[in-house]
Amino acid sequence: MILFEVSYNIIEFAFAKASRIAEVEERLGTYLSMIQPYLRDHNHELQGWGVNPNWAKNDNRPVKSPRYKMLMNFLELSKAKNDPFFHDYPEYGSFICGSQVQLDVSKTSYSRVLNAFNQIEGPKAVLLANS
Repeated sequence: MILFEVSYNIIEFAFAKASRIAEVEERLGTYLSMIQPYLRDHNHELQGWGVNPNWAKNDNRPVKSPRYKMLMNFLELSKAKNDPFFHDYPEYGSFICGSQVQLDVSKTSYSRVLNAFNQIEGPKAVLLANS
């Protein structure tokens, strides 16, 4: 499945279950080998490098859906409230350019997998600081 995440600048790919992560990587490679040449012909490219370096030039309005309207309304609260809970970039949701992975985990292995991911959180934060 391919869909837009928050804005029309962010595309999300969802893949069916696979027995190996490399299988998903192969599927993504197939998609990108078809999509990237088309995008490059139109001066665009799919990237996963954290904040889009051209965010100020993009049309960063969110996709028109109740879910994203609610998200943007919540982020707008930062302008009205002087609270450290909020950061100074309420529009960030429409110009990020990151990569994320979500794994299907069985109930029986949930605790073990969660603990394993918690143990790699420190190195992951250093290695993937801008993603």
